[in-house]
Amino acid sequence: MQQVMRLLLATIEDVPELLDLQRKAFGPQCRDLHFEDAPPMTETLEHAYEEFAQCITLKAVDENGRIVGSIRGSVADGSLYLGRLMVLPEYWRQGIGKQLFREIQRRLPHNRAWLCTCPQVPAPYQFYLREGFKVFKCEDVGHGLTWFYMEKMNIRLEQTADYREVENLTREAFWNVYRPGCTEHFVLNQYRSNLDFMPELDFVMEEEGKIIGHVMFSKAGLVLPDGTRKPSWTFGPISIHPAYKRKGHGLELLNYALTKAREVGVGFLCMEGNLDFYKHAGFGLASKLNIHYHTEPAEAEVPYFLAQELIPGWLGANGIAEATYCPPKGYFVADEKPEAFAAYEATFPAKEKAFAPGQLPQFCQSCGMPLTRREDCGTNADGSTSFDYCQYCYKDGKFLQDCTMEEMIAHCAQFLDEVNKNLPHPVTREEYIGQMRMFFPQLKRWRKQ
Repeated sequence: MQQVMRLLLATIEDVPELLDLQRKAFGPQCRDLHFEDAPPMTETLEHAYEEFAQCITLKAVDENGRIVGSIRGSVADGSLYLGRLMVLPEYWRQGIGKQLFREIQRRLPHNRAWLCTCPQVPAPYQFYLREGFKVFKCEDVGHGLTWFYMEKMNIRLEQTADYREVENLTREAFWNVYRPGCTEHFVLNQYRSNLDFMPELDFVMEEEGKIIGHVMFSKAGLVLPDGTRKPSWTFGPISIHPAYKRKGHGLELLNYALTKAREVGVGFLCMEGNLDFYKHAGFGLASKLNIHYHTEPAEAEVPYFLAQELIPGWLGANGIAEATYCPPKGYFVADEKPEAFAAYEATFPAKEKAFAPGQLPQFCQSCGMPLTRREDCGTNADGSTSFDYCQYCYKDGKFLQDCTMEEMIAHCAQFLDEVNKNLPHPVTREEYIGQMRMFFPQLKRWRKQ
């Protein structure tokens, strides 16, 4: 059962009681490690006064005014050092340490928090892991013991002054990842004025004042089979600077944001992403929850369409047994405003677009032909490669056929024999035309039609 204590700033008069608490709190651990002369056990009162003067100490006080727990911290150059988290043994596992740990981080503004712990005492180490800290250095300290240095990045709400830095971060994070180039930074630039944007769930992650990560959330929707619309939510883009990828920061940022989303009532999330990564944050295939992707048949199991009930039972409580996901319209702004996107992109240093392994399948946005090589692509008016259209549809910035969508479908139907060579189960001409009539309205050239 979690005990609620008064958390107060300690004063110089508390030092003798804090030193006594320290010996009682660390005593059992030091004896288990056969390290009875460890610094917490041998510290003198004089030294304790000196240490107190260098730190801010927070104390947990019971109803009788007795100090039952404490923690100290100090900030230098934006980094918060946390030390000597301790609770009287008879008050262990009652949530007092967690209260102290979180409160001192709240009270002392910082860009990064760090601490030291001994993994041979597993309970504190596991607690720090659960609180989002990660090991960045190990050191042998003798006595058969290891010292783990752990850190946690600062996560805060995005501010207006961060916008350009965050957009540049997003561009660096997504460039040539899912497609040649990227549009996510323009989506972010435009989305902050969208009514679906949720500024209360728009977070940046910092290291020593430098923004290294970002995630934003948005309102979305679900449509039931009878046409009734229900609320839903999504998130993204989520960005981690390339220099910080594959170090756990993305999952740390996402888990923090999901906790905050749950706190403000976000009950159900849909998103597009890699299940191998997002399963670690609780996501699974949306089809398992009977939620369908808006551009695929209801019976399709779309491997990149994921979902999660942040509030258990939320779907049932809202009468949702089956629904189709409706993504926010603002996510397609680069396609809807190509001239604005081109002008915006020109404000950044030039980068080369390229096909790369692991990208999403790319299709000509006129005829649907797969684009896998630069040689497949058409050309823009300035002679550069168009990664949106194939060489058979687009040249020198102009379409090579002046036609309607239906006329393009009829033209593509001529190549059914070639298409069937690459399909596990051949389709008829009528089936192929039906599939194109579902697919082509999603292509850039025909979307407005």
